[in-house]
Amino acid sequence: MAFAPLRFLHAADARLDQAIGEIPKLPSRLASIVQDATRAAFDRLIGLATEHEVDFVLLAGNTFVEADKSLAARLALHDAFEQLNRSDIRALVLPGPLDPLDAWRQIPDLPENVTLLEGGPRGVVAVKRDDKVVARVGTELVMPARKKARTLRDELRSASQRAVPFKIGVLASGGELDDATLQDWYPEGQPNVAAFGTDHDASSANSDAAGEGGRVVAVDYVALGGGSARRTLARRRGIAHDPGPLQGRGTQQSGPRGCTLVTVEADGTLRCDFLPAASVRWEQFVVEVPSPFDRAALLARCRPHLDGLRPEACENAWIFHWILRGSHPAIDALEDESVLRQLRQELADATAVPSAADSAHHLTVEAIVEANDRSDTVDPLQADFVEALVSCRRGSPDLFRACVEELRVTDAQWADRLAGLLDDVNLPAITTQAEQIGQQLFRVAASGAAR
Repeated sequence: MAFAPLRFLHAADARLDQAIGEIPKLPSRLASIVQDATRAAFDRLIGLATEHEVDFVLLAGNTFVEADKSLAARLALHDAFEQLNRSDIRALVLPGPLDPLDAWRQIPDLPENVTLLEGGPRGVVAVKRDDKVVARVGTELVMPARKKARTLRDELRSASQRAVPFKIGVLASGGELDDATLQDWYPEGQPNVAAFGTDHDASSANSDAAGEGGRVVAVDYVALGGGSARRTLARRRGIAHDPGPLQGRGTQQSGPRGCTLVTVEADGTLRCDFLPAASVRWEQFVVEVPSPFDRAALLARCRPHLDGLRPEACENAWIFHWILRGSHPAIDALEDESVLRQLRQELADATAVPSAADSAHHLTVEAIVEANDRSDTVDPLQADFVEALVSCRRGSPDLFRACVEELRVTDAQWADRLAGLLDDVNLPAITTQAEQIGQQLFRVAASGAAR
């Protein structure tokens, strides 16, 4: 099948002006960069759209957070859309769980190049270039055919093989990309849905039941938003893609972040290229603490993680979270704040990129609880305390997430915000710290009883 060549940017989860990370724990210079990170990433997105001369920018949900009531976010949107308008680039916006349609409609004076994607087959938007439709974008995984089957058949059997619009379905899934999310997108399995790359008059049975034109046609590209990472699901004829968040919000969204440049060639070849946009990069590594403890040996185990990293030009700050995991004899030395402070400085000095001044290193100590740790405990109360911590370490994440999912039924916005906070919760670190405090209390209690 022939398409009109097309190029667009696909971005999601920009969350303009939303706070990310733990700013109070950062040096003032890095705190300022982190505070402006979502705005900087969005500005970079707009610059990339102009640089690559795209036909349109597709924002797949959660462009801002309505619950924050941020005036700065709305002003940033106006500035960005006006810049796109001056370059004759459209902005197609799918409202998401955090930026619902009603919130978008309340924004005054949106530029004319902005189109809000609404649900239903009649909400399909035609993208034109030189007065010819090059793409159709909607919120469904199948779209009504715009011409009758016989007309389309005659066109495609002609010698010219006239180009047809590229079809895009946009979904804000609110979660990870999987088959359940795409359960209605099965062009090969539905008898009344024309598959990708086939003649348009295929599967034209039961034409009266299929709506306009007698049939529906499966989309060529499913644009998703809401996942925590960049992912692509390819079927025999078609691609579903989630670019992940435009700017990572914490160590659970580590690595380079940005958007996707989608290029459609005339022969139907589809290419998805990652374009970095995030100004703040998070990285998280787990390192085993040597036993007996040796700071130089621990630093040697950390260095390979740093040596393997390559910076992107748009990144202005790197924030590292080191999880130092070991048995109690090995990590006891890390209870000393001076040891941790020196280790942080050595890690900063070993960070060649971007530079030591542009990076921050947070250290979390996790104890590996072994069977003999509990069997040596004589105090029954202390044994129960350790056992409860081990149970909490195993079951709490699932318990918390179940509570959030129950909340989603009554308040989806709060559920999404809490789910984002859960991603930043380091339960092993919390239980390790609780265990250390508990052990100190039991030692004090034991010494007092001995006296």
